[in-house]
Amino acid sequence: MNCTYGAETFFLDSVRTDENGRFKLSADAPSENLYVFASAYRHFPGGKLTMRPNVKRGQNQKVDIELTPYSWIKMNVLNTLGNDRIGINRILGGGVDNFFSSNDTTFYSVALGNKSIDVICFRYKAPNFRESIQYAVNTIGQDTVVVTIEF
Repeated sequence: MNCTYGAETFFLDSVRTDENGRFKLSADAPSENLYVFASAYRHFPGGKLTMRPNVKRGQNQKVDIELTPYSWIKMNVLNTLGNDRIGINRILGGGVDNFFSSNDTTFYSVALGNKSIDVICFRYKAPNFRESIQYAVNTIGQDTVVVTIEF
């Protein structure tokens, strides 16, 4: 038993997916109302995390759980507008904190897959000019999308 998301958690079982990426899990759960979710290496928990149970005690039932896959965003950062530098905010689900560059560069960030992600940027020019810009990116689970960011 652990404490995850502010609640007691019980490890039920471990499974591997079939060739289509599906998995089945059967386990005896404690005799209380539960919220069951799945997690996997390099994945986010499946479903919406909530305090309401999705498994009821004393009932034979099936709960479908999907994993939210990771995606990657490749950012081609180009200084085509003559600004001094650019700051890029942390990407939703990403492991990279704010990123700053004053040169042309390319970098990758992990993101939530199969989502519309906003890449929020700030262009800086001396002495006090700061302009915000936002790029909307539709990520694809387990794949890389490319966005060109100009400053």
